[in-house]
Amino acid sequence: MSTDKIPPFSEEAECGVLGCILIKYQESLFKCRELGVVPECFYIPANRLIYLAMLELEKGGKPVDSLMISDWMRGCGTLDRIGGDIKFDRLIDNTPTASRIDDYAGIIIEKYKRRTAIELFRKSEAKIYDQEESSADIISSVVSGALSLSGDVTVKRPSGFFHQQHIANRLKSKEHGSIGWPSKWGPLERILGSYHPPLNIVIGARPSVGKTVWMLEELINMAEVNKVPCAIASPDMDEFALRERMAGCISGVNMFKFRFRTWDAIDAMHVDEAWKKADTLPIYINDKRPTLDSLRSWIVTQVVSKGIKVFAIDFLQLMKKMKDEHRQMTTEVIGEWSSEIKDMGKKYGLVSVILSQLSRGAHKEKNVTPDPPTLETLRHSGEIEQNADVVILMSLKAGVSEEMFTHEYELWDVLWDVAKHRNGPKGSVPMTLYTTQNRFISRDSADMLREKGVK
Repeated sequence: MSTDKIPPFSEEAECGVLGCILIKYQESLFKCRELGVVPECFYIPANRLIYLAMLELEKGGKPVDSLMISDWMRGCGTLDRIGGDIKFDRLIDNTPTASRIDDYAGIIIEKYKRRTAIELFRKSEAKIYDQEESSADIISSVVSGALSLSGDVTVKRPSGFFHQQHIANRLKSKEHGSIGWPSKWGPLERILGSYHPPLNIVIGARPSVGKTVWMLEELINMAEVNKVPCAIASPDMDEFALRERMAGCISGVNMFKFRFRTWDAIDAMHVDEAWKKADTLPIYINDKRPTLDSLRSWIVTQVVSKGIKVFAIDFLQLMKKMKDEHRQMTTEVIGEWSSEIKDMGKKYGLVSVILSQLSRGAHKEKNVTPDPPTLETLRHSGEIEQNADVVILMSLKAGVSEEMFTHEYELWDVLWDVAKHRNGPKGSVPMTLYTTQNRFISRDSADMLREKGVK
C-alpha cells in the first residue's frame, strides 16, 4: 500500500464551513451538528483549531464571531498558529453565502471518511503481516469499521433529536398499529408491543418444548409478511434440518412422515410448495459452530451484504470458546457472549433473539411435568437475563403426566411466560404446540381439535 500520496481533503470546503459559521454562526453550527461535522473532519491543523474554538465558545454560550474567536485563541496561545487575525477576514471574504453550509459540510465529511478508510486498511494490513490476531478477528474489525464509515460520523445529536424520534414513533404506532414488526401471535403482541431494534430477546426453555419452532415461525412471519431480512446462527442444527423444519412450519405437514412410507402425494405437493416459498424468503443461515469473533464477523457481513434487521442464535450455549476463554468459567463466558450480542444489536440496529437451553433440573414427582422455570433458572446460564430486554420462559403444562408429551400425542399444552420486559408489561400466554404440524396454535384451537378426536 502506497504511503506517499496526500490524504484526501478539500481546503476550499473546510474554509467554506468556517466562513459560513462566521457569517451565520447559530444556523451553521446547528447544521454542522446535525450532519455530523466533528473536529477531525478538518485535515488542515489551522482550520481544526478554529473549529474547536468555535465549539468552545458556543458551549460557553458566547457569540461565535471573529473578535471572540481571536480573543479566545490568543488566550490559548494558538492564534499565531493559524496566521493571526487576518485569517478570519479571508474566510469571510471567500465565502459567498452561508446557505451552502450543507454542500461544504458534505464534502469535508466525505473526505474525512476516506482518510479514515485509508487508516483502517493500513492498520489491517499491518495486523495481517504481524500474524498476532486471527483472520476472523481482522475481518470482523475491517467490516465493522467499514460499516461504521458507511453511516454518519455524528457523535452528538442535535437538540430535540430524541423528542422528534419519540414523536415519529408514536405517529407510526397510530398509523400502523405498532412501531415495529408485529408478532405472529396476537396475545404475545399485546404484551411485547412489536419487535423493533435494538430489542434483545431471550427464549429460555428445557429441551423439547418448542424453542426452535417458535423462532422459525416468528422469523418466517417477519420475512414473508413484513419483508424483513433475517439471519440464523445455528450451532445446534444443520442448515438442511432447519430449512426442512421451515417447510414443515409453512406447509403444516408432518415432516417425519418422509422418513418412512407414510407420506402421500398430497403431502408431497404441499411440502414442495412450502419449499418453493421458503427458498424465496430472506432468511440466511450459518450452521457452523462459531466463536464470538466469527459470529460477529458473519453478522456484520450479513448486515452489509443482505441488509438483515433480525438475527437469532440457536442456541447460545453451543457456541465455541476461544483460546483465552477456556480459562474462564462457562457461565462468565456465556454472559460475555450475550453482552456482545446485545451490543451488536445496538450498534447495527438489529433485533437479536437468543435461544437458551435450561437444565432439566430435578423435580420431586416422577412422571409428572415440573413447575415452570423462573428467571433464577436462567441466571444459572450466565448473565443472559441481565442483558435481555425481554425474557420469555417456555414450559410444558405443569403437574400433568409426562406421557401426554410423547409421540402418541400431537397436541402439547405449553406456557409462554414473559417473565421480564424492560420497557413494558409482563404476562403469560397459554399456547399449544401442534407437534405434527411444526407450529403453535391457541388453546381454543387445540380444544376444538381435541373435540374432533385429535390427541
